[in-house]
Amino acid sequence: MKKLLITIMFLAPIISLAQEGAYTLTGKFKSAGTSGKVYLNYNKGAASKKDSAIVQNGSFELKGTSTGPQRVFLTFVSKDTPNGKKLSGGPDTRSMYLDKGTILMNIVDSVKTAEISGSVINTDHKKYTAVLKASEATMAGLNKEYSSLSTEKKNDPATLKGMEERWAKAEEQQGQALTAYVQQNPDSYFSFEALHKVAGPYFEVSKVEPLFNILSASQRSSKEGLAFAASIAVAKTTSVGATAPDFTHPDTGDKAVNLSDFRGKYVLLDFWASWCGPCRAENPKVLKAYQAWKDKNFTVLGVSIDQSKDKWLEAINEDGMPWTQLIDQDQSNKKRAAELYAVKSIPANFLIDPSGKIIAKNLRGEALEKKLAELVK
Repeated sequence: MKKLLITIMFLAPIISLAQEGAYTLTGKFKSAGTSGKVYLNYNKGAASKKDSAIVQNGSFELKGTSTGPQRVFLTFVSKDTPNGKKLSGGPDTRSMYLDKGTILMNIVDSVKTAEISGSVINTDHKKYTAVLKASEATMAGLNKEYSSLSTEKKNDPATLKGMEERWAKAEEQQGQALTAYVQQNPDSYFSFEALHKVAGPYFEVSKVEPLFNILSASQRSSKEGLAFAASIAVAKTTSVGATAPDFTHPDTGDKAVNLSDFRGKYVLLDFWASWCGPCRAENPKVLKAYQAWKDKNFTVLGVSIDQSKDKWLEAINEDGMPWTQLIDQDQSNKKRAAELYAVKSIPANFLIDPSGKIIAKNLRGEALEKKLAELVK
């Protein structure tokens, strides 16, 4: 649906605050006779790391240093079940967070269900996941429902529309819950993650900036806080009402074309790629709108982020797109279209009026046709 089935993300926020300190994770099983080994798996930069400790007399201890809250996965492998399988058939694994200080784990039945204390970060995480529980269950159910549909149903507009409406409702409810979480927990590590979810890849500054300003000074001045403040600044340059940033890229015949060459027309600036399934699925809808309004001072300007020119040209031909197509290949170019418009997921589009101002963003299908019907006469 909207986020999992209609867009391809190629930039995701990574949360990690820079505060180095020592941590100790102490685990105690209810049965003093429990023995085996625990494994700690986590990522450090681009590398996967693993630590381990022996469980003796029902206890274990893991020590290390933390550069801030770190999500880890802890797995217990019993001496009696070396394959790490519980009777239910699943590994005894759970995710948790490490941070400086002492973390205590009281294990009655399994690591999966253990009680964690002495750790503010894990208490906050429990509170945060509770906020997401209802909406994520709904979204997971919708994805499962979509996967089980027949090919015919997956291509049925009425079926898809109904599922997208249900997804949008769950997304709206999640946004409301996350907004309340940020407002009530401005100094929580997870408030930043909540803010990223609320904002999404393309956000309205008027909605997100006040929420960002609610965060504590320590959150806003962190590395991630400064990066998010920078993204707000970029979003302001491409927000509705702003003048669309100009750029130059080659067309299918290698001729340099500027966005400003289309001044005087309504232009749908459409970012896509040949390898992007959701983009290709959206192309027939864009074509329909183009055919309906091309003679009424409206056009489409496609900008592909393809690296392969041949595949780009092939996709244009396959999808029958007659409008001007440009390719944005040079990722080192700071004035490239995708950089200027902070494109983080595709498909993405910006509707620009004849004076060069952005008047709408990310219009799909019926929404695009409805907007054009209002504007283009």
